[in-house]
Amino acid sequence: IAYFTNKQLRIQPYSFVFYRTLCDFGFITTLFISAFHTDSSTNNEDCRVLSSFLQFFGMAAQGWFFVMIVNLWITYRHLFLKPESYVYVHFIFVFVLSGASVLALLLSSNYGVSSFGICWVRSRGESINPWTWILFFIPTLILFICSLFIIVWMFYKMKFVRYTVQGNERHRVLAFSRICVAFFGIYWGLLGLVYFFNYLS
Repeated sequence: IAYFTNKQLRIQPYSFVFYRTLCDFGFITTLFISAFHTDSSTNNEDCRVLSSFLQFFGMAAQGWFFVMIVNLWITYRHLFLKPESYVYVHFIFVFVLSGASVLALLLSSNYGVSSFGICWVRSRGESINPWTWILFFIPTLILFICSLFIIVWMFYKMKFVRYTVQGNERHRVLAFSRICVAFFGIYWGLLGLVYFFNYLS
């Protein structure tokens, strides 16, 4: 609601937060549908559609997070560059990333009932499912490490920037990006613990 009523929130990088929120909402909604849809009688083919949607929204959300950081880096380097000149590249990146991951899931026939009892990456009875890592956790980790590298680089460069009007704007961009990376790390760190203890049980 705030996105549609506040014009300021419809410009970059705030619009990317909205897109990621939409993908997170799609991910959570599909997760709940999958949880109620999956039972002991559910076979792997029954999970084909739900697994695809869950994979798409999950990777799209991670893609938009990375786009947010990259956009902040672009803003840091070119404060007055109009985002309309490159924003379509962000959409292509996110949809290619999430679409390719869904295609890999379907072509490898690894969709099905997961170890969590929902429709996603099919469980093969292993303690650690390699396909879950290949299709989701490793790409997520790569995006996080790349984002962290960008933040460290920006922080290093800010040591040599004076507190002028442009310098203050760059400090604001850096502060916003650090908050994004911190929340992303905490969010997936907690989910990683849940994932770990699920395998222990």
